[in-house]
Amino acid sequence: MVSKYELAVKMEKMGYFLVAFPLFKECLDDRNYDYGDLLFHCGWCTESTEIADKQLALSYYKKAAKEAAHPICKMNSSFRAGWILMHLNNNTDAIEWLKNAVEIGHSEGEFNSIYTEALYWCAVALEAESRYLDAINLYRAVKGISDQLNPESRYREIISLIAIGNYSEAYSLCNTFSEPVPGGFSEERYEELKKLVKKERDILEYSFNDDTYFSN
Repeated sequence: MVSKYELAVKMEKMGYFLVAFPLFKECLDDRNYDYGDLLFHCGWCTESTEIADKQLALSYYKKAAKEAAHPICKMNSSFRAGWILMHLNNNTDAIEWLKNAVEIGHSEGEFNSIYTEALYWCAVALEAESRYLDAINLYRAVKGISDQLNPESRYREIISLIAIGNYSEAYSLCNTFSEPVPGGFSEERYEELKKLVKKERDILEYSFNDDTYFSN
């Protein structure tokens, strides 16, 4: 016989979040299950509906990050909380939750996709707060550990370097986009990034040939 939890997971995987959500909620009183895991699923179902209640999902994720028994669930809950906060334009709190996901990954030796995504989006949030040096450090860390996020990190690093006036280093990094697309990375997205980088490189080349450009 299929348990209520198993049915909830099945409905969730099929995309029936409005069906899965109350089933997960009913399981919250059953201490045979990981309470934090159930809270995460409640958050995911809430976030994934067509009319998502982001604040409610956020509250579930925050609780899940504290209650979950498994470190990956703690990481994922912290990441989702940070992700929602970014989209609520609360970068300050988003940075803390994304950092929490990264720190859990460090302490548990879980250098998985959640870890690299949290690291990357923490850098994006730092950049949005004009904390460019901190953002650059994280972009460089991501470049070294994730082929999937390497091109995105390089592009964002270029933008951050330009923001702090490090034009020569930004230009050098622009030139790395002449290299072939990394294995497994979308060729279409890589071409989009190359076009964006070309615009930045062209501006930099113009500025290098015009001594008055940066003085205005």
